[in-house]
Amino acid sequence: MPSRRQQIAAFFIMSLFVVLATAYSVVTPIFEGFDENWHYAYVDYIASGKGLPRQPAEEYPHLAHQEASQPPLYYMLGAAVSWWIPRADLAQVLRYNPQFRPVPWPYPDNKNIVIHTDAEQFPYRSTVLAVHIVRAVSVLLGAGTVYCAHALARLLFPRESTLALGAMTVAALTPGFLFTSALVNNDNLVTFLASAALLLLAGFWKRGFSWSRSVLLGVVLGCAALSKVSGLLLWPFAGLVLVVLAWRSKRLALGLVTVALVFGLAALISGWWYVRNWVLYGDVTGLNLMLDIMGRRALGFGLGDALAEFEGIRRSFWALFGQYNVLAPAWLYWAYDLIVLLSLVGLFRYLARVIRQRDRANLVATGWLAAWALIVFLGVIRWTLTTTGSQGRLLYPGIAAISILLVRGWLELVPARCRFRQWVVTGIGAGFLVVAISVPSVLIVPAYAKPEHLSLEQVEEQISQQTDIRFEDHMVLLGYELEQQTVEAGAVEWITACWQGLGLLEEDYFVFVQLLDESDLIAAQQDTYHGLGSYPSSLWPQGAIICDRYPLRTRDTAPVPVQSTMSIGLYRRDGERLEVYGPGSEPLGESVRVPGPRIVARATEPRFSYEWGHEIALVDYELGCTAVLPGESLEITLQWRRLRQRVPDYAATVQVLDALGGKIGQGDVRFSAMDGPASTMEPDQFMVDQRAIEIAQNAQPGVYAIKVGVYDPSTVQNLALFHNGQVETGGGLLDLWGLRVLAGQP
Repeated sequence: MPSRRQQIAAFFIMSLFVVLATAYSVVTPIFEGFDENWHYAYVDYIASGKGLPRQPAEEYPHLAHQEASQPPLYYMLGAAVSWWIPRADLAQVLRYNPQFRPVPWPYPDNKNIVIHTDAEQFPYRSTVLAVHIVRAVSVLLGAGTVYCAHALARLLFPRESTLALGAMTVAALTPGFLFTSALVNNDNLVTFLASAALLLLAGFWKRGFSWSRSVLLGVVLGCAALSKVSGLLLWPFAGLVLVVLAWRSKRLALGLVTVALVFGLAALISGWWYVRNWVLYGDVTGLNLMLDIMGRRALGFGLGDALAEFEGIRRSFWALFGQYNVLAPAWLYWAYDLIVLLSLVGLFRYLARVIRQRDRANLVATGWLAAWALIVFLGVIRWTLTTTGSQGRLLYPGIAAISILLVRGWLELVPARCRFRQWVVTGIGAGFLVVAISVPSVLIVPAYAKPEHLSLEQVEEQISQQTDIRFEDHMVLLGYELEQQTVEAGAVEWITACWQGLGLLEEDYFVFVQLLDESDLIAAQQDTYHGLGSYPSSLWPQGAIICDRYPLRTRDTAPVPVQSTMSIGLYRRDGERLEVYGPGSEPLGESVRVPGPRIVARATEPRFSYEWGHEIALVDYELGCTAVLPGESLEITLQWRRLRQRVPDYAATVQVLDALGGKIGQGDVRFSAMDGPASTMEPDQFMVDQRAIEIAQNAQPGVYAIKVGVYDPSTVQNLALFHNGQVETGGGLLDLWGLRVLAGQP
C-alpha cells in the first residue's frame, strides 16, 4: 500500500490533470481539435435517434465524414450523456471557414476550421453545451488513463513510489495528451481501455489467474475493439501474456479456459460490429471505405518515408494543437527530444544492470512495457504506410507504458543512494507543469483570437501607405504596408492592410492579396476572411476598423527575377469581385494594383528540389515565355538530378491543364532519351531536358497550369512526389507554374 503522503501526491496530480484538461477544453473553441467536427457529428447522429451512420455519406447522409467508419462505443457513450440537449443549431455552429489552413506553419493564418461567434461563450447552450459535456467525458477518460499509469507502475515496481508518481506526472502533464483529453475524440476511450488492459494483465502476471479478473479483461478487450480498430492490437498481446503465464505456472488447462473466457466475452461484446461491417461492406474492419475517403499512399511511398514522417508524429505526441496546425516553438520539441534521449541512455544502463544482477522480475516488467510500446508504434507505422494523417495521439494507447519507461530511464541516471534522486523527476515534472499551464494562453488562445478594433490614429501607426479606396458601398481600404521590398522565391512576404466597414455589413467578404508577374500569373496569394479567418465581416459592429497582417509565401518555382505587382481586392462567396473606386469615385476595376516586391532566386543552390520516389529530382527549370497563342509551342527546359544509380527507365511528363484537368498540351520523354541509358547514370548526375510542347489550336484564352510528373511507363502510374521529406498531394504531379493563353491566332 502506498503511504499517506504518496496517496495525497497521486490525488494532487490527478486533480491537476482534471483542472488542466478542463481548462484546455474551455479555451479551445469547439471543433478546433483533431477531426472533432466529424467525431461530434457521429455522436449527434446517434443522439438524434438515427442509429449508426453508414458509408458512404453521399448515399446515407451524415456529417461524420470518414469517422462514420469507426467502431461506435465512444460515440454511443457521448450520445448517452448528451441526447437530452436540444441541438437544432448544429448546422449553424458548423459554419466552416472556406480558407481553413490545415498545414502546421508558424503563422496565425486561418487556423480555425469553423467560424466562432459569441454563441459559444459561457453559459453554454444547445450544441455548444452538448459538445462541452462530451468533452467532459473525455476528460474523465483521460483521468482514468493517468490513474492506470500510476497503478501499473505501482504493481510492476512496488518498491519505487518515485517511479509511479513520476509516470503519473508525465502522463498527466504531456500537453498533447491534455489537449486530446479535452476533445470529442474516440482516442480517449481506446487509450483508457488499453491502459486498463495493461493493468489487468500486470495483475495476472503478478497475482496469477483470477475469474473476476478474467471477466473484467474480456469486457475491456471487447470494449477496446468496439472503440477503435487499433484496440484489436490488445488481443494478440493479451493472448500471448496469458499463454506464457499458463506455461510458466504449469497450469495450461486453466490458462486455456481463461483464454477462452476472456476472448469469448470480448467477441460477444464487439463481434456484432465486425459482422455488420462484413454484411454491409464486405470488409470486416470497414477500413477500406475510410481509406477511400481519406486517400491512400501513392506509388513509391515506403518504410523510409513513413519513418521520415516521424517528426510530425513526435511533435504531435508532445505538443501540437488545433486541427494539427498550431505548433509549439521549435525549442520545446528539442527539449522533449533531449529528455527522451536521456531516458534511453538510462534505460540501456538499467537493462544492463538488471541483466548483470539477474533481476528477472524487473527485466520482465520492463521488457513487457517496452513490447507493448513497440506494438503500438509499429501499428502507427503500418497506418502511416497506408494513408496520411498519422499523428502522435495514435501512440497514446501506449502512454502509460511510455511514461513508466521514460521515468525509469531518468532515475537510472541518478545513483540509487543519492538523497536527491526524487528531485530529478520532480524537476522534470515542474518543467512539464510550466509548459502545460502555458499552452492555453500562449498557443491556443492566440491562434483563434480576433483582431482588435482600432481608431484612425492607430491605423496610421501600422501602415506606410495611406489610401482611400472604396469597395462599392461596403468597405474602405485605409492603407497598406509591404514589409520587404525584395523577397526570395519560396520565402514569406508580410503585407499589412487596414479596413473599415461602411455601415452594418450583412455579407462575409473574402480578401485576396496577390503578387503577380508580368503576365498576371500568381507568384503568391492569400485568400481569407478578415481576421485571417477568425473575423468575417458579417460579425463586425457598424463602422469597425481592423488591420490584418497577411503572410504571402511566394512560390519557390516562380520564374525569377521578376518585379511583382501587388493586387488587393474583395469578393463574395460566389466569386464575384467587388468594384473598386478611388478617392474621387473614379472606377479602378476589380482590385487595387500597386508595386509589389522584387522576387529573386534563393541565395543557395539548388533553387528547389522536388523528388519523385526518391529517385529523380527536379531542381530548376526555364520557360521560354509565360504567355502564348493557341497553336504555338511552350518552350521549357527542365533540370533533373539523378538520386540513385540503378533505377527503372522512368518517363517525365509535362502537361498543360485547365482548372478542371482538361489538357491543352502534353509532352512525355523517357530519361534514357535525355543523357544516355538511365541504368548507367551516376547518382547526383544532372540531366537537361529541353522540349517544346504544342498548345492546342482550340485552347480558350485564360490561365492554365503547367504540371510535371514522373511515371513508370510499364504501369503508367505516377511516382509519389516528395518535398522537404514530406509527400505532396496532387497525385504525383507538381504544379510548376502557370501559362496564359492569349486570344488570337499564332
